[in-house]
Amino acid sequence: MRLRSDSTTCKTPGCTRAPRAAGLCRPCRTREIHGSDVVMTHTAGEVQHLMRRILDHYPTARDAIGACGMSSETFYRIMRKDSRASLKTPTYQRIMAAAEVLNGLPIESEPGAITWPEVAEYATTPEGLAFIVQCRAPKVIGRAA
Repeated sequence: MRLRSDSTTCKTPGCTRAPRAAGLCRPCRTREIHGSDVVMTHTAGEVQHLMRRILDHYPTARDAIGACGMSSETFYRIMRKDSRASLKTPTYQRIMAAAEVLNGLPIESEPGAITWPEVAEYATTPEGLAFIVQCRAPKVIGRAA
């Protein structure tokens, strides 16, 4: 059995709206729960690049997801191609905090992996230039030798 409040207005002083839950109107209840009038939402597109950086830093996706304090379902929803998926503020803040921890830290790579600066340096050598020309040359298929 649900008890109804006999009050016709919100119990917040100065508010004249009709009460919805716990004797409060919807805006006052939101303010009580979340500490502000509006629960901000963010899009997944805003944080996908940060999630990629976090993924590059940790050895497994599970470690990266754990560092952000989110479920794997939330992680996969963020990383889908639909970058308009929404995130609530707490999830956004956890991702931002995890990315902030990584600022200034080098991205861990596999042993023996070639870095982008090494690739750029190689591209200026005669061997690198010859490789680029060979890659850009059109492929001929079906020609008898």
